[in-house]
Amino acid sequence: GQYRARLRSPPADGFEEMHPFKVLPPGGQAPDGLLRAIVHGPFGTTGRPVRFDAWFENTGNLTIASAVFRGEVSQNGELLATLDSEALVVAAGQHANLTSYWTPSKPGTYLVSGTVTYDGYQTLESQSILNVKGSPAAAFSWWWLLLILVVLALLALWWAWRKGRRDRAAKR
Repeated sequence: GQYRARLRSPPADGFEEMHPFKVLPPGGQAPDGLLRAIVHGPFGTTGRPVRFDAWFENTGNLTIASAVFRGEVSQNGELLATLDSEALVVAAGQHANLTSYWTPSKPGTYLVSGTVTYDGYQTLESQSILNVKGSPAAAFSWWWLLLILVVLALLALWWAWRKGRRDRAAKR
C-alpha cells in the first residue's frame, strides 16, 4: 500500500515534512509520480475560464496508465468548485499537464489545491493562489450606461425648457 510519514522537529525549530512511501511484496514494482505544481496565469478575470495545468512528473521506471488531477477551488474555507482533468498516460521519466478549467463569477483571491491519482496511488497535495479581477468589459458597460442616462436627462430638460419657452411665446 501507500503510506505517508510526517517528520517533525520540536516546535521551536519549525521543521515539518511529509514523505510518501510504498510497501510492496519482495521484487514488486510500483509507479511513482510527483505533482510538481498547479500552474495558471497570473490573474483570472470574472466571467472568463481560467486554465489550470497540474504539472505531473512520472518519477518511476514504469509507464503510468492513468494519471488524473482532482482539485478544489475555495475562498475563505468555502468550497466553490471541483476540478477534474482527463486521464493521461505518462511514460517513465516524462511530464504531463493535466488540464482543467473553472470560470470565476466574482473578483477575489482563491485557493486552488489538489492531488494527482495515478494507477491507484496518490501524490501529496499541491496548492496555488489565484487572484481574480473584475471584467473590464463589465465595468466599461456601466460607465456607458451612466453616460447615456445623463445625456437622456439633459435632453429631457432641454426639451422641457424649449417647450415652456414656446408656450410662453405663444401666449404673448
